[in-house]
Amino acid sequence: MAPGVFIALEGIDGSGTTTHSRLLVDAFREADPSREVVHTREPSETVVTDLIRGWLDPGGPKIDKRALCLAFVLDRYLHVHQVIAPALERGAVVVCDRYKLSTIAYQTMELPEEWVLSLIAGPDPDLYVLLDVDPELALTRVLGRGTTLDRYESRLDFQRRVAAQYHFAVNTTDVPTVTITTDDISIAEAHAKVRAAVDRLARVDLA
Repeated sequence: MAPGVFIALEGIDGSGTTTHSRLLVDAFREADPSREVVHTREPSETVVTDLIRGWLDPGGPKIDKRALCLAFVLDRYLHVHQVIAPALERGAVVVCDRYKLSTIAYQTMELPEEWVLSLIAGPDPDLYVLLDVDPELALTRVLGRGTTLDRYESRLDFQRRVAAQYHFAVNTTDVPTVTITTDDISIAEAHAKVRAAVDRLARVDLA
């Protein structure tokens, strides 16, 4: 049985992590229809997830920042043990829409870096793909969705600060990380860059 492969796509809201994780899943399935491919995300779909989304809702109850961070940590623990680890043990390809770098980037905005980093656990992916986009362009994309925004998504100043924190987060990991700037390229061009990174660094042939 081939070893499992774990790819995580990271980036601010509107950077394209959901679009490109889906495209990457399709590419894996097309390249090897016999291999299991698991598409997942964080926050995930655990018993904690609805609580997190409620706390992030602009109309929802406010919660202490450390308690919210710990809720994300618990969500990851359940996500890893219920979804990611079993899939990797089966030899599956796991593509995750946001993972550890997102926790670091968002939570170190308002909490001590050392404390947040002490909570980061779970298996490392084989590759991080950071989708880097101008925060103003990302916000335009988010507003164009026509969906209800959480209490942070509509704030340009917040997104700018998070974008900077992603670069801090990259420097905390030894996992191979590819940064792809998507400001001036099409979805197809960005996807080609993602596939090339996976081919080169994650021991998977998507040609």
